[in-house]
This record gives sequence, structure tokens and C-alpha cells, in this order.
Amino acid sequence: MRPFDRIGVRFVVAMLAVLGVAVVMIAIAAQSMFINDQDQRLLMWVLVPAVLGAALVAMLMARPVARDASKICDAAMRVADGDLGARTGVIRSDELGEAAAMFDKMVDRLDAIEQQLARLTAATEVNENALMALEERVSAMEIGGTTPPVATGSPTGAIPVPEETATVDLPEPPPQPDQNAPSPERLA
Repeated sequence: MRPFDRIGVRFVVAMLAVLGVAVVMIAIAAQSMFINDQDQRLLMWVLVPAVLGAALVAMLMARPVARDASKICDAAMRVADGDLGARTGVIRSDELGEAAAMFDKMVDRLDAIEQQLARLTAATEVNENALMALEERVSAMEIGGTTPPVATGSPTGAIPVPEETATVDLPEPPPQPDQNAPSPERLA
């Protein structure tokens, strides 16, 4: 990054430009107001140190903002490179601090989503492996010309089925109404 791209440097340069224009305008105004040379020199001796002092104050005020903005940019670059442990470390009570807190919160959410995705991927892999093993057993049984048995684990080669799902009691179907019997609407 070029030195002029830094926010603090641009801020100071902008402040100096504004103050320089102000000094020139005051000098022109002083000429047109018929201020004598001694008063004009006194005005410049007061004005030039005031401009330099304002530039120093502006630079000192811009430093913390530039430092914290740089921390946010560094954290963003680390996250872009895949480091979801990166945090800004910026604690401020202004808009920059709010942006840093939202950035940290966003990275926390991304990290949680990535961890959940890893858990789901592992569970999917386990399920896929179990399914492939079952498919291989069924396919081997079909090649041998036998129907794959479903049992509670007693015969050899049977696909194990948990006890609670081995037998299913189906409810009796409801009785069918007699077509010839009068309906309740007809009786009324």
C-alpha cells in the first residue's frame, strides 16, 4: 500500500490544504483592508504557528482512527485467507468501534457455521459408509439368488433390524359402512 493511501496521511494533507487556503485568504483580506506591514507580519507570525498547531492536532487525532482501521483491515485479510480465529481487537465507542464489533460478530457466526458443516459432513460420511455396506450385502444376496432376510439377528447373513422395529402391529381398518343401510341424514 502506498503511503498516501493511509487515512491519517490523507486527513492531515486535507487539513493542511484547508488551512493553507485560509491563510492565503486572510492575507489577501489583510491587504485589501489596508493593514500596515507591521500588523500584517504580526498576523502571519500568529497565523502560521496556529496552522502548524492545527495540523499537529489533526495528525494526533487521526492516528488512533488510522490504527484501528488498519486492525480491521488486517483482520479482514486474515479471514479472507481462511483464518476464522481472527478478531479485530478494536474497542471503541464510535462508529469505527461499532463496525469492528459487527465484524467480530460476523466472524463468530462464520466460525459456528463452519463447525456445524464439519459435524454434518462427518455424520453424512458415516451414514454413507453404512448405506454402502448394506447395499453390498443386499447385492451379494441377490446375486446368490436368495431374498435378503430381515430378522432380529438370529439367522446368519440376515440384515439386523432393531427389536422395536422387527414387528409392526398395524391397526385394524375401520369398518366399511353398509351401502344399503340408511344414512343419518335420511333418518332425520
